Amino acid sequence: MKYLFFIFFLFITLVTGCQGKEPGAGPAENHQPKSLQEAVQESGVANIIDTFERDRYAFSFAHSQEGSKQYLTLLHFSRDDEGWHYQGNSGFGVADAVPITYGASTWITNKYQAQVENTYATVHLGQIFDTNIEKVVLTLGQKTHEAKLVNQKGVTLWYVAIDDSSEGDQYGWIAAYGRDGGLIFQSPSPQSNRL
Repeated sequence: MKYLFFIFFLFITLVTGCQGKEPGAGPAENHQPKSLQEAVQESGVANIIDTFERDRYAFSFAHSQEGSKQYLTLLHFSRDDEGWHYQGNSGFGVADAVPITYGASTWITNKYQAQVENTYATVHLGQIFDTNIEKVVLTLGQKTHEAKLVNQKGVTLWYVAIDDSSEGDQYGWIAAYGRDGGLIFQSPSPQSNRL
């Protein structure tokens, strides 16, 4: 009787153990890569203004206010075979005493690998407070880029996304223009800040 119970127990153990798949092999046919919207939600950051998707990376803007201090947050996302992944964020304190602000954020867009050329994205961005500003131009080295302007939820932002990490890691300067094409604001060039 003991042997019969042992054989029955061994049979049940083998049958239930064989119903699973190989270790580490998930249900590939049912697996859906994570969408960008899911990754944005998983970030836990509130007050998202807008999200912009590129080929291998994406970024979202968030805006918040505490008293008179305003904050602009740039959320970083990258995409691989498993879908979109939230990688963190950069935050900027914003003072509304100026017509326009400027910041930049760079992040890796692939899984980091030592001794391999990794890819990076840089977003130059800021908030526009002067309602007369209709055009922002960013200068990086010898190249100029016209910024994209976004007006969502009562907040006006400008940004330039740079895919080339050699250009994106340079400090830039901005010029803001009004409806008539006249210069409203110009930040000091990087050369003027050098001693």
